Amino acid sequence: MPQASLDSIVQAYERGGVKALGSIVDGVPPSDEWLEMLVTGAAEGRASVPSTWLLRAYLERGAELSRKETARLLRSLGRLKDDDARLHVCQLVGLLDVPARNAEQLARFLREGVTGAHKFTRAWATDAFQRLAQQH
Repeated sequence: MPQASLDSIVQAYERGGVKALGSIVDGVPPSDEWLEMLVTGAAEGRASVPSTWLLRAYLERGAELSRKETARLLRSLGRLKDDDARLHVCQLVGLLDVPARNAEQLARFLREGVTGAHKFTRAWATDAFQRLAQQH
């Protein structure tokens, strides 16, 4: 899947779930362009869950988002509606270098997660708050 698009990622996820996303991580190196596409997909409806899952997986394997892309991801948090996508973002906070100017945006997002109905997001939002506090 070297020339994958957001549509192809969504289709792979809808056909094969997380296993299909794992195959993407194994087969597609995390270039800057690829990570930028995933940041774009994070706030785009059906693409939000697979995009945030892939971002988390790549960052866990050592890829890094630029400060510009991190800021762009954090600015888009208000558009994330899916509980699983919101959970993935909470899980990757410790892997981000959060720009000071975006810290409050992230804190607002995490406050919603701490008080929300999704129990895993509540737990991970609490963890993410601690990680944000360590940075700022």
